[in-house]
Amino acid sequence: MSAREFWKNVRRLTAGGIDGYLRDKETARLQQEIAQLHSLATELRVPLPNAAGGYGEIVVQRLSLAADLWAVTDGANTKPRVWVDDDWRPLHDLGFTGAFRYTLAEALTVAHQVAEYEGAASEAQAQALSAPTAGEDGRG
Repeated sequence: MSAREFWKNVRRLTAGGIDGYLRDKETARLQQEIAQLHSLATELRVPLPNAAGGYGEIVVQRLSLAADLWAVTDGANTKPRVWVDDDWRPLHDLGFTGAFRYTLAEALTVAHQVAEYEGAASEAQAQALSAPTAGEDGRG
């Protein structure tokens, strides 16, 4: 540690106390750890909010570690679809440049919106399937 860093730390300690200094160190460590994890991430999953049971997710995929371009996908291994312009489209129709169009922040925002939409649709479908049909409810 250089003399300049030492005196900077001493000023921090006297201004904010040891707790403030330790909080700053912990915050810096966590920020570095988050940046390292982000640089290694190739896929993030956003679960569908769904009170009807079951499980679903929207998958945010990175084009490559060398590019910070992301797509919002259905996570399928075969015939994957991507969410573009408020609808699911086959990846092969768009190509990589059409599908991987978002920054990470944009892709996560879109993924959460799609998860809400898909979760509500899944719940409505489950309720419709569990509703009694005419004659089953004893009234007709």
